[in-house]
Amino acid sequence: EKTLAWLVFNGTVHIYSFADALINRDQAAKAVEFLSWSIFCLESNVALCGVKYLPWRVKLYTAVCRSYGA
Repeated sequence: EKTLAWLVFNGTVHIYSFADALINRDQAAKAVEFLSWSIFCLESNVALCGVKYLPWRVKLYTAVCRSYGA
């Protein structure tokens, strides 16, 4: 289970980096779906719902808000 959690976490990091690039290039509408999917994957993995990963989850939620606001 830890290996799966690590893969999901790394996947969300990569999705965030691509989405952040889209947001910075005024293509935020294209990033919303990917960010939402990464949040869903992160929240559905019990190992990643701990306090340790709370700052990362907040960062993803903030990116979704930025995407909607742009």
